[in-house]
Amino acid sequence: QSADPHSVMTELVRYGEDTAKKSGAEPSYFLITLKNVTLDGWIVIAILVLMYRNTRTIDINVLNRLKW
Repeated sequence: QSADPHSVMTELVRYGEDTAKKSGAEPSYFLITLKNVTLDGWIVIAILVLMYRNTRTIDINVLNRLKW
């Protein structure tokens, strides 16, 4: 016997109460991610920021010497 694809689909779909906030405001995934970063994650982020800042400073100094 072959299964009816519609009956299989109705078993997979379940309807329930809407869990979204009534205010309509969606949570910011960026803020949720920031709240869940661990201490070692913040340390890595700080190191990357320092590396970026130092690289930009060196680039600007080199460009000034070359009279760009």
